Amino acid sequence: MSPGTVFIWLAVALSPYWLGPVVVWLTQRVPTQPAFERFASERHAVPADAAAALQQTTDELGRAGFHVVADLFQSGQVRRVNMRVVLLENRLTAELALAVAAFTTAGSRLVTSFVELPTKLRDGRSVTVNNSRRLSVFTRPASRDVVQLPTVRDAARLVDIKRAYLARYPGGAERIPFAHQDDPLQFLGEAMTRELQEQVEAGTWWRDERAGVFRPTFAGAWRMTWRVLPPFSVVRRWRARRRAVAILRDLG
Repeated sequence: MSPGTVFIWLAVALSPYWLGPVVVWLTQRVPTQPAFERFASERHAVPADAAAALQQTTDELGRAGFHVVADLFQSGQVRRVNMRVVLLENRLTAELALAVAAFTTAGSRLVTSFVELPTKLRDGRSVTVNNSRRLSVFTRPASRDVVQLPTVRDAARLVDIKRAYLARYPGGAERIPFAHQDDPLQFLGEAMTRELQEQVEAGTWWRDERAGVFRPTFAGAWRMTWRVLPPFSVVRRWRARRRAVAILRDLG
């Protein structure tokens, strides 16, 4: 095999590492004003497994004292992926919960489903406990503590873990309401915008005011892409599992 042929084979084999970031940089666009709408079964196609996962989650959260506040749908935020988000609240404890299912735009295949339990603290920090099996490619700001426990599938148990974790949170954990949490559509839209704005501040995304979208920087595109490729993805999953095991062990 000639050196030229070897080079071509290597370039093809390694294309996810050099071509992938370029594609992400050129194509990734996220609206600066994410829009949600009320879910309507006659208009929004949701695969059966996604609907079943959401129903199971809301039932489990119901046992923990939560009730459904809003059932929302979003399309266009992520290419070829739609989302259905059920917002729940425990009025006695003033806690929020999000049951999320993401699926293909054709409504034929579940991509992921998880529970997210966000908490805002008076000192400006936030704590989010979730059981997502997917690691985020975003750069996490110092003010945001994310506890990812993918092995805890029961949402009611996840609530108990979050409460125990906050009880031991360093520096106190006085909770305050989120802005606009009484308006689910605005609350979720602003939460997504805020997360992307944090990426702008981290230097991995930039805001294209003219087009009304967030776009990754060239360096950010490389960083996001490499994070989902081995060996970096393997190391990240190992570290996430290690932290999850340590937290569960510490909380008993």
